Amino acid sequence: MFSGESALELLKKIAFPRLGGSEGERKAAEILRKHFSNLGYEVSVEEFDLWTYRIIEARLDVLGGKGVSVECSGVGLSADTPSDGVEGELVYVEECGSRFMEKARGKIWLYYGKLTAENYRRALRYSPKAIILVGRNPRKLPLKISILSEWWEHGRVPIVAVKYEDALKLYSKIPVDVRVTLRQEVFKSKSRNIIAVKKGKTYPDETIIVGGHYDSVFNVVGAHDNAGGIAVVGELARVFSEAGVKRTLKLVAFGSEEMGLVGSRRFVKEYSEELKSTKLFVNIDVCGQPLGTLSAIVSGGEDIKNAIEVLSSELGIHVDVSQDIYSSDSSTLAAKGVPSVSFARFGGSSYFIHTIEDSLEYISKEGLEYCGVIAEEFLKKTLIPDKYPFSTEIPDNIKKKLKEYFDKKLGVKIE
Repeated sequence: MFSGESALELLKKIAFPRLGGSEGERKAAEILRKHFSNLGYEVSVEEFDLWTYRIIEARLDVLGGKGVSVECSGVGLSADTPSDGVEGELVYVEECGSRFMEKARGKIWLYYGKLTAENYRRALRYSPKAIILVGRNPRKLPLKISILSEWWEHGRVPIVAVKYEDALKLYSKIPVDVRVTLRQEVFKSKSRNIIAVKKGKTYPDETIIVGGHYDSVFNVVGAHDNAGGIAVVGELARVFSEAGVKRTLKLVAFGSEEMGLVGSRRFVKEYSEELKSTKLFVNIDVCGQPLGTLSAIVSGGEDIKNAIEVLSSELGIHVDVSQDIYSSDSSTLAAKGVPSVSFARFGGSSYFIHTIEDSLEYISKEGLEYCGVIAEEFLKKTLIPDKYPFSTEIPDNIKKKLKEYFDKKLGVKIE
């Protein structure tokens, strides 16, 4: 019953930049609200506050006799520079390793490594004038990302992102002085979770949640990440609107995932009691390209993993199945004790996520359908049987990974 063509039609309706807290995100939320409502679901729109931004200027200049400008993107919610920028000696720092840190004190960093809460805290102790974040892979435009507003308690520093190739050229010029200029508008705004509910006929107090985030990073269409994923969720809503379900189906379009899972963190806080009777969360995040492979990341029991492997064989669609955590809203719900599965489609053009090249050019109805068919058949095994078939326990090794993820990478607590 899943139609890739219908999913693609919905995807195209929200194929515009949708940064958390922006007018684009609000517009996309209203499109999704109408979509769920027209299918007969009971729909609510739940607003929440967040800090957001708009980049005005991001510039990186190499100083000296033959000064040149280097293409860069501003990292949202990091610090602004004065209007004429900050100047300083460029030094290379790798993953905040101790070999690099002391000589980098008070200078401008060319930083190759993960921009995590843990590394951010450590970096601020060495008072960098600015940080130039190196793209981790060649042939990819500068990332469009932000830090979390929760990190401000440790201090703020201007951060810009550059391509790997440009970073390599900068590295070859060391010692060299550079100037970083970053100006942005930072402001309080509203984001929204869109929640659509269809009550189960037999076990209405048992809930299956299906969702994904609908926001994108700054000034990016986000066709793969995650217009494709939420379009699959929207088409699954149509499929199950016409089917009898014994358990309650709750569809959630999360706002502001790219700002640090803000929407799903708000959701679990608001629905903490209901989550105790929630059996499963199925998350769709990164989807749509025709050439690629499917993955299922299971933050739950081995029985769920085994069931997806069997289903993959039955349907003749290969799925790489793992028991792990995924940097998405699935981790938020798993941290609250809800077994979660993230379906995603990687390879090929998914390489472009978080850059301006994440566009409709690389999306097809087949790429959406491969993911949708697997998710549909898996959901039938949870929504329809008289007895729920899977364990509702989170394995200890997954709990440990989740704690490290929220403590060290995001630097936030799940309430």
